[in-house]
Amino acid sequence: APGGLWLDAVSVGFGLAAGSVAGIGLRRRELALQRANLARYVAPALADRLAREATPDFDRREQQAAVLFVDVQGFSALSERAATGATAAFLSALHARFEDVASRFGGVVTDYSGDGAMVVFGLPDPLPDDAARALDCAQALLAEAPALASDAPWSEPPRLRVSVHAGPVTAAILGGRRQGVVTVTGDTVNVASRLQETAK
Repeated sequence: APGGLWLDAVSVGFGLAAGSVAGIGLRRRELALQRANLARYVAPALADRLAREATPDFDRREQQAAVLFVDVQGFSALSERAATGATAAFLSALHARFEDVASRFGGVVTDYSGDGAMVVFGLPDPLPDDAARALDCAQALLAEAPALASDAPWSEPPRLRVSVHAGPVTAAILGGRRQGVVTVTGDTVNVASRLQETAK
């Protein structure tokens, strides 16, 4: 009957609408999961930008930034006295502390290298107080050093070295065609690295 056809059409319409809403909800959950996965490997502030833009606007941008290097004094000698598993556990806890302190001051960890890390203040966008926040972060990292003793697989409490330099850099995504890293380059980075070497 015509009335029955009309009811069937309404039912189909409601079914399609419900399916569409469910599909949108599923897609949003998938995108949120993908963004969360990406944020595990790059700083959350960068993950948002990388997820939205195929070529982020900061790539090859010349700008001001502050660069901080931090590592553990005498780590190679200390790690020789510990099992590799214990050393890996310490490094994991160490990197988590670096990340927590850096994010507290708006810094982005762009690289972990063994017992060290490179933190940039000014990514994805530079701010007028990047240098001041980098110095505050350096002081906070040094204050955090005694707390590392509970994570260390050796008796001596770890001591941290921190160097900071601010100035012009080029923000860039470096790497090959399939894998890249977000970083900054330039003499400002080189000076901060040399200060870290001098601290030895």
